[in-house]
Amino acid sequence: MTVRIPDGLLPELHGKWITIDWTFTLGTPWFERHYRLSEVATEVDGRSVVDKLTVGDEFEAGVGALVFDRFATWGATTFREGAPYSAILARSVRRIVAQISDDSPAELRAYRDAIAGDITAANWDWYWRLFSAWEDFLPHDRIRSELAAVRAEAHRASDAADRFWKVTVDPLGVDVPAAVQSTIFVGPADRSAALNTKTGYGMVWWTSKPSGGFGIQQRRESGWSNWGTNSEKEDRGPPSAGRRGPRRRGSGCTRRCPVGDRPCQPVRGPGCRS
Repeated sequence: MTVRIPDGLLPELHGKWITIDWTFTLGTPWFERHYRLSEVATEVDGRSVVDKLTVGDEFEAGVGALVFDRFATWGATTFREGAPYSAILARSVRRIVAQISDDSPAELRAYRDAIAGDITAANWDWYWRLFSAWEDFLPHDRIRSELAAVRAEAHRASDAADRFWKVTVDPLGVDVPAAVQSTIFVGPADRSAALNTKTGYGMVWWTSKPSGGFGIQQRRESGWSNWGTNSEKEDRGPPSAGRRGPRRRGSGCTRRCPVGDRPCQPVRGPGCRS
């Protein structure tokens, strides 16, 4: 699958392409994804970004439900709770949406109607779509000024002294829905899993190189679960891997591990074979 990345506000990222090669294994839930990216060189949040990209998977269950309710990395899970960035961004979204009237441009009215006036009941994509140059909801100059204000406040909040790192060796990892804002950010890992403690099923990821940018959301308010490498301040998580790009292996049919140092075993389930 090859796609052209939509042009945004940064001219050095215009005209870029990404290719994803999928490999599936007959009769098993195992699959691989290989990413190949155009040459990329820019700066995000004051940090150099060369041949890196943000990757992620999303799972929708409907408001009040969740596909996954735990998250763990191999051996131990290092994390800190909460998403100051998204809270500040959501506040900006609410302020802008409150200013939308029936006389506003049709695009803005469509955005307001799509989130039904409640951004917390929408998935993370809707936070950012308002500020997307490609969506064209807002003039580009306003996007720049709005996000500059968000970044200035969010960077301080994300690194506040009271946001401690925690470590758990629980085989089931972290109860993400019970975490602050149903969000955790996780330390470097190459093997991770989102689990459902009621059904025993889960999704396992094994990346070719460790990422230090995992952002995990499991929010009942929207029914949205996310596994992504967007980091706490939208840094790009996967390490530089040349133009070959990072590789992810996945399995969609696993059960929780009986002890922390044993691999999860495949089990039979909907859409799966074992």
